[in-house]
Amino acid sequence: MPNRSPFLRSTCLVLLVALCFGAMGAVQAAPMRYDLSEKLSSYRMQDQSSFQMPAKNMSVPASYSRADVAGAVNTWKRDLPIPGSIVRENAPVSAPSIAKGPQRFNFTIPERSHGINPVRERAFNQSAGKSSLVSTTGTVVYMDLEGGFYGIVADDGTRYLPDTLPESCKVDGIRVKFTGMEKTGVASIYMWGTSLRILSAVPLGEEVRAQGRIEYIDLAGGFYGIVCADGRSFLPLNLNKEFQVDGMEVSFTARTVPDTLGIYMWGIPVTIISISASQEEEKSAGSSLIGQWTLVGMDRGGVIAPVIQGSMITAAFSTDGRVSGTAGCNLYFAPFEQSGATLRIGPAGSTEMYCSDTARAIMKQESTYLQLLGSAASWEIRNGDLVISDSSGRKILVFSPGIEDISDRQEPLVEFWRTGGFAGNNDHLEIYPDGKVSLTRKDYSVSFDLSKGALEEISTLLGSSGFMALSPEYRAPPGSADLFLYQIRAYGKTVLVEDTVIPESLQPLVDALSRIVGENAPDDIAPPRAH
Repeated sequence: MPNRSPFLRSTCLVLLVALCFGAMGAVQAAPMRYDLSEKLSSYRMQDQSSFQMPAKNMSVPASYSRADVAGAVNTWKRDLPIPGSIVRENAPVSAPSIAKGPQRFNFTIPERSHGINPVRERAFNQSAGKSSLVSTTGTVVYMDLEGGFYGIVADDGTRYLPDTLPESCKVDGIRVKFTGMEKTGVASIYMWGTSLRILSAVPLGEEVRAQGRIEYIDLAGGFYGIVCADGRSFLPLNLNKEFQVDGMEVSFTARTVPDTLGIYMWGIPVTIISISASQEEEKSAGSSLIGQWTLVGMDRGGVIAPVIQGSMITAAFSTDGRVSGTAGCNLYFAPFEQSGATLRIGPAGSTEMYCSDTARAIMKQESTYLQLLGSAASWEIRNGDLVISDSSGRKILVFSPGIEDISDRQEPLVEFWRTGGFAGNNDHLEIYPDGKVSLTRKDYSVSFDLSKGALEEISTLLGSSGFMALSPEYRAPPGSADLFLYQIRAYGKTVLVEDTVIPESLQPLVDALSRIVGENAPDDIAPPRAH
């Protein structure tokens, strides 16, 4: 044994060193654990132990149970150093503040801030309906779905559902150039195309007004064209079936379709805007009611009054016993029966759009028109116009042939509304740059011309009022009664004012417009007087 002692001691020393190095390697390789329970136990033994968290992002201290603390430990572990690093015992560690008590601990948890995920942000922007600009050319198509609507098929095949279109573009098959904001994530009752907020839309090509004869051309499978007396030939791309009659004499308005390649290689391609049989055809044809018409007058108190200037009412009688068109604001449709001079029109259905005319004159006109349409009992052609009468033989509706294009009509120089007052007035005045005036009071309308001096006075007062610098509204104090409410629209801007608070610069213009209304407005009870 004495001889083995040095050897055993050496062997034990080597094993002890190896064990030490092995333990140190294991410590360095294993991730550190922060034993919260041991720390909390050591903190209890200190009477005044308290560690304060950094002031930034701190919340109000709250009481938590042992189960709450255990749940929070997992979150803190994720914030510890990466595996392989060492945390010294005397290193500063953020720890909760401990309150005395056998079962509960009092500490504060700092808020965690997270950056915005750019991928998630892009997805949110797409779902929120971000708009993109579209500017191109395409073809207008009329879809006979859900009451009918107009869409646009772009040259690249993309289908767009416009929120509105100028009247000049509401023609099936017409080529247009348009600009709009594409609206993604927007629902529509039509389930067709991409919703588009139209910024501008104009038809392409030149407008043609002519008279000619329908001819059947027996080429490439056969088609109908129009040959005019001056030798021009037109190839209509949207000729209605009732006009596909060889030899029929017609008057028509159309627009050429540029850059159109067809299989026929005949005539000038055009899109028909309006078409009607000539007067000779109307006299000889038993179905001269069939066609498109624009209302020029309607019965109001026993007098045929003109349609409100700036509005348009149409009627298209088709061979399938259906009449449809626009009633001034909403689209309408109704069945009809015609036998000789007898005409019966069934109840009309319509869309439910709202027109933003302050005096609601267009909506009232629309309601009156649909009621008169249902009272129709007979029809006749007088001097080329369609005249519809009721069962007593009284004229109630007068139409001119074709559908008028009002897209090129000039905008009013100034529009003026006067409502309220003791008598409950409801007046709407439109003055155009050429001096023409449209004036509506409740259900009655008149049209007349201003003198050159009166027109110059209105223009001068409008210019000196500083209209564009005025605020949008001037309201009287609460509790004021029997005041007139005025609205003036000019230069694309609307100003609303009430009596007692009219700006001094605007008062002369309000007085002048009110004087025109007072001197020319139709009476509320008696029929409108002629001008």
